[in-house]
Amino acid sequence: MYYSEALSRIDDKLRFAVHYKIDGTLDQIVWDDVAYKAVHGVDQVHPSMVDIEAMRTIVKAEKDALAYQGKRREEYPSIEEQLDIIFWDKKNGTTEWEDSIQVIKNKYPK
Repeated sequence: MYYSEALSRIDDKLRFAVHYKIDGTLDQIVWDDVAYKAVHGVDQVHPSMVDIEAMRTIVKAEKDALAYQGKRREEYPSIEEQLDIIFWDKKNGTTEWEDSIQVIKNKYPK
């Protein structure tokens, strides 16, 4: 995973397809040198696997660092539900909304 994004970050003009094995590991990178030359008029220079893996590590670390956001998003009530809870909290002097959101934030910290 993350090879396509890593390659695009190295050079967003590269033409390629990434093939993965059934287990999600890299199978191969297929370079489209013909299309690259047709568009850019020069030969496509392929980055080394060392450079690709280094960038992939960076991309993965960034994605992992933000994983909490998706997990929180899945558990938060809809905006409509939250607004209703906030309305009744104000009306009743309660903190149900704040308490329920804090539980999710504690469950998935930054």
